[in-house]
Amino acid sequence: MKSYKLAITVVLAVSLAMVAMTGCQHGKAPVTARDQINIWLDASPRELEFFREIGGRIEKEMPGIALNWKITRLNDLKPEFLGNAERHRSPDIVLLVNDWIGELSRQRLLLPITASLTHILPTMLDGVKVEGQVYAVPWSFESLAFFYNTDLIATPPRSFDELVTLGGALASDSLYPFMYENKNFYYHAALFFGFGADIFAADGGINLQTAAHEESLNFARDLHTRWNLLPAKANYPAMINLFGRGKVPMIITGPWSLPEIERSPVNFAVTAIPDIGDGRPARPFIGIKAFAITAHTSYQNDARKIVEILCSKQVQTLAAQRLGLLPCCDIAPDRLTPHQRGFLAGARHGVPLPPGESMKFVWQETNWILNEIFSQPQRPLPEILAEAQGRIEQLEGRR
Repeated sequence: MKSYKLAITVVLAVSLAMVAMTGCQHGKAPVTARDQINIWLDASPRELEFFREIGGRIEKEMPGIALNWKITRLNDLKPEFLGNAERHRSPDIVLLVNDWIGELSRQRLLLPITASLTHILPTMLDGVKVEGQVYAVPWSFESLAFFYNTDLIATPPRSFDELVTLGGALASDSLYPFMYENKNFYYHAALFFGFGADIFAADGGINLQTAAHEESLNFARDLHTRWNLLPAKANYPAMINLFGRGKVPMIITGPWSLPEIERSPVNFAVTAIPDIGDGRPARPFIGIKAFAITAHTSYQNDARKIVEILCSKQVQTLAAQRLGLLPCCDIAPDRLTPHQRGFLAGARHGVPLPPGESMKFVWQETNWILNEIFSQPQRPLPEILAEAQGRIEQLEGRR
């Protein structure tokens, strides 16, 4: 009886082996475990659904890998990445903000990007470089643009001279003709860089005591005191509310305002911020989201290919059309909405958010400067700038 059972067992084992061999011969490879590629990002449910759809296509193209998407709040993403990247070799890919790249690249946590990126707009590519080396591939961006009420304005002003003239004509029918957050350096930056100012001196230190910076501040103050185009302090909620009610016909804001403005009854369009003057475009900050590869990943080649697909022109075009994102590559205008075209027009002259820990000092002091010039308009500008510069130098430890 025991011999009979043993014979049956042997026959079954041989039969299973033959079935497996036959399956292989007919191209049906045995199921093997896929390498898991971990991707960390901050994304809405709609964006995550899009990424998973694209991820499914990638998995079909790369049958040896499986993509694992982990959603992490943007405020938590950087510290979690810093704590995990080297110690746990994860994530393999991260969707980061470009002003993190300086710190992360100095800590050797990002893999240099060597792929051809000719489809990426040059301004966007500049935003992911440190000392000429690319460390991430741009995916989407945010920047400021000029919104105007099309029921009141047929043709938007191309320059601030035209804006001042138009504002005077609209003043009697508006609470204010024009608004932007004039005490916030993120908004003032369009004028700051437009007048030719720069945050950093040739030696890499922060230098706010320049003639160009003074020009930009005098101009910002004149918009209120000389031309009476906007209040001394224009806060964001009031600006969006008044524009949506038709009380302010021209504002400067970003794509984050679109959902609320689109719910209002106002008819509007989006275009580039007016030029400072002939040959001097306004130059707003650009915040870029980009896919980077962890330097310690065990799957460098796979990660490179995945990032190239995610940031390809085809996928960015699809994301622009399906999600309304602002793409970082050169896409045919007829594939974009008028609003997207308006933001892209302004961003071509924009300035990517600078990397580096010292930018926190810049935000602190430039916002203080703007508050000071509007609350104390008689105080000399050189005195205000010298006070702010002194604090920055103390904070930087250069004194």
